[in-house]
Order: sequence, then structure tokens, then C-alpha cells
Amino acid sequence: MAETKYETRYCAFIDILGFRQLVGDLSAGRIKFDFLKDLLTKLPNPPKPQGGLLKYALTDFRAQSISDALTISTN
Repeated sequence: MAETKYETRYCAFIDILGFRQLVGDLSAGRIKFDFLKDLLTKLPNPPKPQGGLLKYALTDFRAQSISDALTISTN
């Protein structure tokens, strides 16, 4: 049987605290739909590194969102 090789990655799990309240505020008209949509779009798609030490990093950024949680990893 072939040996599976795994790479070392740094991982983070992010839970949006108060997400239920945000949805309630949306339903009540206290926040706009575009605000929530923008938030859920930006979290798994951060801006690319611009100069400094980060320009040398081989980031291989990966993200997966599930409901109000987000997992991210990089090498």
C-alpha cells in the first residue's frame, strides 16, 4: 500500500459570534443585506499580500465557509 504524504499547514477556525443576531437585525431592517453579503464574501477571500515579508511567503491560502464558521489554512 502506498504511503500518503501530508504537508504541514497552519490552520484557524473562525466563528462569527452574534451571527444569529446579525440575521435577526437583517430581518428587522436594522442592517442592510449588502452588509451581510459583503461580510460573508470577504471572509474567505482576503486581499493578496502586498510587499514586505509577506511577498516572499508561499501562502497557498485555502478557506472554507460553513454557515457562520470559516476554516482557513496556509502552508
